[in-house]
Amino acid sequence: MQDFNSGLLKQKLLDTNSRSLFINAHPQKSLNKIDLLSLCDLKSDLEAERVSYALFSNIPFSFSFQLDLNNLNKNQKRLLHLLRRNNDYKNELDLDPFAIGYPLVELVDEKNKRILSIPLIIWDLQISGFQKRSGRITITRKPKQSAVVNPSLIGLIKREYDHNFKDIYSVREYYDTSDLKKNIKSILEVLKVPYPTFDYWFGKNVKLG
Repeated sequence: MQDFNSGLLKQKLLDTNSRSLFINAHPQKSLNKIDLLSLCDLKSDLEAERVSYALFSNIPFSFSFQLDLNNLNKNQKRLLHLLRRNNDYKNELDLDPFAIGYPLVELVDEKNKRILSIPLIIWDLQISGFQKRSGRITITRKPKQSAVVNPSLIGLIKREYDHNFKDIYSVREYYDTSDLKKNIKSILEVLKVPYPTFDYWFGKNVKLG
């Protein structure tokens, strides 16, 4: 039963149309998506650079957000919706699918004349909270949680860029980010996207506060 449910969920989540967050991560008006900058707006001491550095350095983190349940703004509504949706998956399918897509690549969708913001890596996280009582929601990444290359991106590469591209990246869970960085580089070369030059890709220490 678990395998059956997992397959159904994967099929639903990996929908390759432009509404899927695996193929277009821009929040737009969707309650099912929130970007990192919007989370930073909800917490004054949260910085996007700290989160991205922690991901690529295998540093665990935990951030709590206090919501006023009687006066929710747009981003608070999104965060609350994501918590409730994730709880539904856990209760109904015994799965915990909450994750962050980072970094993003922007690719031109020539057919539909638009830009798609597609995550390269899907990082497992956890979201928890007691939305009916305290209004506090916490997002956590534990030590050595896994990350995977976005399988929808691999599918797009094979369809639009390189039909012979090896489909090995999307089925492997990474716990060592040094391996992950090497494979990201090969993907970006196929997409003709410049390789990131963030300090933390090369080991420079960035203090997390």
